Amino acid sequence: MSVGPTSPMIERGTATSRIAAIAVAIVIALLAIAPQFLSAGAVDRMTALFIYVILAAMWNALAGFGGLVSVGQQVFFGLGAYFAIRLADAGLNPFLALFASGIIVGAVSWPLSLFMLRLRNGEFAI
Repeated sequence: MSVGPTSPMIERGTATSRIAAIAVAIVIALLAIAPQFLSAGAVDRMTALFIYVILAAMWNALAGFGGLVSVGQQVFFGLGAYFAIRLADAGLNPFLALFASGIIVGAVSWPLSLFMLRLRNGEFAI
């Protein structure tokens, strides 16, 4: 009797993963209070860094794990930045502008997703 290759078992909730989760929680807590202790320039550079980290994570999830190549997410990334700047320039608190721009881009992307999620192959990439 021939048995095909088996995939490795995935262990969850290991000691290593719990330590990593605690470390991530500590880092997030430190980042939350960092603006109280760092200069405005350092906070600005860290913000730009984490924006690029989020963009890289999007690419990894879509192209790396999903095997899909798409440039569409950059449109929504850019729209979010555009709306945040426009709302902040209009006098809205910058933190509220970030939240509101996410809501606006989500409202724009929802009806588009009804059409876009039906695309495949080359049409999807464009």
